[in-house]
Amino acid sequence: MARSTLAASLALALVATGGTVLTWSASAAAGPSEPLAPLQAAGADAVDGRYIVVLKKPARGGATASAHRALAGPVTTAREAGGTVRRSYTETLHGFSADLSDAALDEVRRDPEVAYVQPVRVHRQEAAPAASRPAPRATQQRAPWHLDRIDQRKLPLNTRYSPTGDASGVPVYVLDSGIRASHKEFEGRASGVYSAIKDGNGTKDCAGHGTFVASHIAGRTYGVAKKAKIRAVRILGCDNSATTEEILDGMNWTTKNAPASSVVNMSIQSSDGIADRAMDDAAKAMVDKGLLVVFIAGNFGKGDCQNSPKDPRAITMGATNKTDARNTDANPSSYGSCVTAFAPGAGVSGAGEGSDTEVLKGWNGTSFAAPLAAGTLAVAKRDNPDLTMAEAKKLITSTATRGVLKNIGKGSPNRLLYAGPTGR
Repeated sequence: MARSTLAASLALALVATGGTVLTWSASAAAGPSEPLAPLQAAGADAVDGRYIVVLKKPARGGATASAHRALAGPVTTAREAGGTVRRSYTETLHGFSADLSDAALDEVRRDPEVAYVQPVRVHRQEAAPAASRPAPRATQQRAPWHLDRIDQRKLPLNTRYSPTGDASGVPVYVLDSGIRASHKEFEGRASGVYSAIKDGNGTKDCAGHGTFVASHIAGRTYGVAKKAKIRAVRILGCDNSATTEEILDGMNWTTKNAPASSVVNMSIQSSDGIADRAMDDAAKAMVDKGLLVVFIAGNFGKGDCQNSPKDPRAITMGATNKTDARNTDANPSSYGSCVTAFAPGAGVSGAGEGSDTEVLKGWNGTSFAAPLAAGTLAVAKRDNPDLTMAEAKKLITSTATRGVLKNIGKGSPNRLLYAGPTGR
């Protein structure tokens, strides 16, 4: 039955939160004659019976009344078919997540407002090395190698890091496993602002990944931007993994709440480095808003540029080792034409979540290269608060050290992140 014939059955209902939704009969909204919306293939990492339902774009984007109204019909379809609606997205995607039986899934796919449906997947991040937690020790006096390398053009290292600024007061949003905000590395400059993980831990980091990543952005010892502010958005659980719906929730919150031109770091990889359409659509929305987003190439040693989330306008980082070669050891860096530049990401040290002084050593991954780029952008924003994504990407590519890297992989640019004084 055509949607236009249903006007008489529409009803405006006031919900407990004070918001409004439109409801109508799902059985009237979509009949068995409607074609089915595309269903993305499920893999071994799919959560059984759980889906992301993405709607066609409403007439006006953003968190508007029209976006909320557009959700009403498909949400009603899902509920009347026996499904359970879990989370809604109005800033990045227009859609929702739901638990659906096979029959309910078909009903939802018949709704003419649905663009596509994909299974919720579990996305696991890098595993920490087995011997990664030495006893707490005094802060290093010499610069860690990952900072030492990015302020000079050539090897050998000189044990010094000479930054061009400290990004004082510049906020950086870190979408990861949360934060140990009390860690001495952050000197009171870190806070948790939102958690998409509903396990009772709030934004507290119980995996370690997020605290480590944040320390490479703004840690007093390990960070590029030593006075930047960390705003942690928790999207990974204690096992360092997350479902698609949780990642989308964090991206949705950040797009809604982070001011335009904010630096955002997402050291997140999709399961097996396989493209995730919903996460890529959400990434596009983040860049569309004007956020300065840094993604990772992934840790699969592949050159197909499929890791999600991604957007070609954003910055995507690969990882190198101490010999200026692409990391091919544990968590090997992926590569290809999608990579903006490489940065140190093998055998690196950073802050741990176990105590306020814990230092973790020997970590590998593109997750730890990306925050070096994010920190570099934070330093640049101190003097250019209205920096655009295009300008940020040009900054990374134009200042990079060229031609010094080895075994970078087919299609990759021979560019190493540079954060030192200009003129060198």
